[in-house]
Amino acid sequence: MTRQKHAQNARSRVENPVIMAFAFGADQPDAGQHAVTVCTWTPEALSITQALKTKLGRAANLPTRDLRFRVQVRDPGVIRTEDDLGLGYTPQPLLYTRTEPDLAAEEANAAVAVWATKILKAQQGVDAALARELEDLALDGKAVRAQVQHKNVFSWDVNRRTGSARKPKNSNLYADLADFAGSLLEGQEVYPEAGPMRRVVTENLRDGTAVLMTDPLVRVIGDAELRFSLGLEISVETYPARALPVLQVKHKKFVWAREPRDGVRHLSGYLLPKGDTRALKFRLNPDLSFEEGYQALVDNYGVPATSAEHLARNGLRLGGHQIVINHQNGRAESNAALRGIPVIDQKCSFERLTALLAPHGLHPWQGLEEVPSHYGEKNDADMAWKILFAEDDEDTDQRPGKGKPKGAATIEREQRKALKAFEDWVARVREDINAHYGTAHHIILGYGSGLREDAEKAREILQQTLQDKAVIKLLAIPKDTHGNRADLPDSGRDIKTVDRAATRERAWAPFVQQVREYAAATPELPVTGVIIMADLWYQSPRDGRNRKDDPINKRAARLTLNRQLGLMVQYLLPRARMKTGVINDKLARNFQIRTINAWRDLAWKSIGKMNALDEKIRLSFQAPPADPQALTLLGVGIIRLNRKKSTHNATSFIPYAIELDPVSGTCMGTLLLSRGSDAPRATPMLPLPELVRELNANGPSYLVRRRTARDTNLERRALTQSFLHQVIAERAAHHPGLIVLADAGTLSGMWPWLADEAIDPHNVALNDEPNAHMDFPDAAFLRLRPDHAPKVLKDSDVNVIIDGESRAASTWSSADLYHLTDTAGSMHTYLSFGSRIFKGRRTRSAYRTMTDGKGEIIHPKNDAWITPNAIEVTVVRPGAHQPDELAKFTEALRSDLAHFGSWINNPGPLHFASLLKEYTPDYELAEVEDGDDLEEEQPEAMPNLFDFNFA
Repeated sequence: MTRQKHAQNARSRVENPVIMAFAFGADQPDAGQHAVTVCTWTPEALSITQALKTKLGRAANLPTRDLRFRVQVRDPGVIRTEDDLGLGYTPQPLLYTRTEPDLAAEEANAAVAVWATKILKAQQGVDAALARELEDLALDGKAVRAQVQHKNVFSWDVNRRTGSARKPKNSNLYADLADFAGSLLEGQEVYPEAGPMRRVVTENLRDGTAVLMTDPLVRVIGDAELRFSLGLEISVETYPARALPVLQVKHKKFVWAREPRDGVRHLSGYLLPKGDTRALKFRLNPDLSFEEGYQALVDNYGVPATSAEHLARNGLRLGGHQIVINHQNGRAESNAALRGIPVIDQKCSFERLTALLAPHGLHPWQGLEEVPSHYGEKNDADMAWKILFAEDDEDTDQRPGKGKPKGAATIEREQRKALKAFEDWVARVREDINAHYGTAHHIILGYGSGLREDAEKAREILQQTLQDKAVIKLLAIPKDTHGNRADLPDSGRDIKTVDRAATRERAWAPFVQQVREYAAATPELPVTGVIIMADLWYQSPRDGRNRKDDPINKRAARLTLNRQLGLMVQYLLPRARMKTGVINDKLARNFQIRTINAWRDLAWKSIGKMNALDEKIRLSFQAPPADPQALTLLGVGIIRLNRKKSTHNATSFIPYAIELDPVSGTCMGTLLLSRGSDAPRATPMLPLPELVRELNANGPSYLVRRRTARDTNLERRALTQSFLHQVIAERAAHHPGLIVLADAGTLSGMWPWLADEAIDPHNVALNDEPNAHMDFPDAAFLRLRPDHAPKVLKDSDVNVIIDGESRAASTWSSADLYHLTDTAGSMHTYLSFGSRIFKGRRTRSAYRTMTDGKGEIIHPKNDAWITPNAIEVTVVRPGAHQPDELAKFTEALRSDLAHFGSWINNPGPLHFASLLKEYTPDYELAEVEDGDDLEEEQPEAMPNLFDFNFA
């Protein structure tokens, strides 16, 4: 009899964790001393530049990017420049440099003089007399002045109420601390045998990061020359109730293109000057033309002003200086080195970092302890259906090299477990379909030109799996619903996204009519969803070249079919084919899993369904409440453009609240929407499919748009907080023990109380109202923040030879939960690591040959190296629960979604904001985020029958 698991009997599984971060103490008077020369505009120069901008008008800008490069190349000590060079709304310093003040001012003035002469005067609309004034001022050495500043980067203020670190007023201490660490590593060898690190000149004076890279490394495999650099990103991170920040270390690989291709995004390039320890970053336009500023590199270093293609091919052979261009997967050659740094390289480089930083007061951070839990590494927990296709799985028999062969009795026992798991799966799925869709799930499978057989195969897979619970009608989709943007009538690079989308929307009209007629003929079993099978690449009728499908086409289809038919829509790629067009039978299993996953997305993601919530509650809470409704969850955040990307077009801004019912395991939600000049309105709390239709019918929603970004953000902030206050109070009135999960990643800037230095469990501030928590006094409140937790390595059970010594290799922390131990006060912060089933060797390097503990030679790894993502969870107000329990429950909500059983980033209700984002009627969003959202949740390679734990 299997022992039932409970929260009390979770076991530890982490040995010797190493946190990829460095800490420091404030009691080190001789450490943390940092000097930097700050160059600023003189009042006379600022007056001239302001006049120049005024006469240019709002439709034009000064060519500051060119000037930014000119000050960088004139002064080899420059480490930071301001994006607008201090000429924005609020005057800022021009640059930071390591050069002595007199020389720094001289070089900066010289750069301004050349810029005014060669670039400024040549720009149309610029007042020539003012440009000449600025030139004369710079030639007299009076346009820019410089002053050295001495700083103690270990000296931070502390918020007395919360114990959290905060920088002193009027300081750039985040950037200064990052620069301090960067200066200690620049020119040093961090990755063994990879050469010294270069410092990438930063385009922001306040950003708390420093980026370094090695010179390009080249590996030749067959006819392919793989080019890449090993890199580090050092970032300053704070945590609630921790009095000092830490320096997080992110290992990264820069992959360099040999054949860059045009697209919809900018590419980055880097000039690596000979005799310099810096890397100068420039940008390429989507059509691969050079952005403003590259000419400054040509003028100073003599590098060629040819094409991006020529530079990518020959940039490593320019005679001293080197130029590299970033490779984006899917855009350039397919046999490039893939991204990610293996753990053996992370381990060895971190040891080098420790030795380099220790003499300067920085030591490895030790402030974590494991919180044992039951959530371990696993494949998709909802794939018991795979036994149906075991005959198609070439690896169903014992895999070679995986230990002793399994005996017949063991294989038979595992097969019985797999069969029992399948029977349980079938029973649960049938029950769920009965509860949510009636007697069967009735869907349309639309297929593109030439894909009829693929659609029939997908229907066969679904009907074999779901049996009589699936009714599937095949319909061909119109030809013009998909294709490359260049093949549209009147196509051009400047054609607006809304115009392209309108063309695609009109093309769906015949399909919409067909579905209406079919649905009218089957009223006894309503159609509830559509799967669209469409290719990713299309042959151009103009020149026969294969071009990628326009990224807005899927969104146009989703919005059109949802608006016209009221149906949810899911995409599915056809079977993989070889270059000859023949179906690749080796990837048949991949098509099976993608087909089932597409159906799961359509059936379960569309209603926000999670599985096994009763088990999650039992494994997380020592004494679970008698009424599961006491653990109702409310996720709050904003649907908005990823702020790391940029667009010149306004995009949607939609505050949301999504509630997860722990009894039904499904979600409902509410949105704050605006339309034109109408006042914003909150929708009712609706099931997700109804909320999607409400969102789609509303049209683009920007909440507010004012004349300046500052005014827009201030009003958005007030409206967002008012909406959240009202929703949280209303839902807490229904469920007094409500658990609120706030997505700080999207709410950043809109709810200032969520910031580390402001968050206070004793005073929740909403819309300038203190003590807002009095309107929901019993609710638990958790702040979640992505991309903020450092990686954690731990010992593995294999050895590797390092510097002639056999040592334990490392592995990544996966499905582990940690608690920060060096914080003060009543708030508790945790790091929750997800899991990725990954078969890579722990002893394989990205760039050098290794030897394992048995003497076997391990060649470098070219594949992508993916380690689990972590989220930071701060239990601000625990309500009636223990903080550890809430952290474990949050971790549990990162897996076992009904549509995707493996680990996800955002837990529970927050994950389903991605569904709403897919149906946001905003085509600018679709284009800018092209490549971020794939056809569905992408699975790992389909697992072997014996990969599953059926305990």
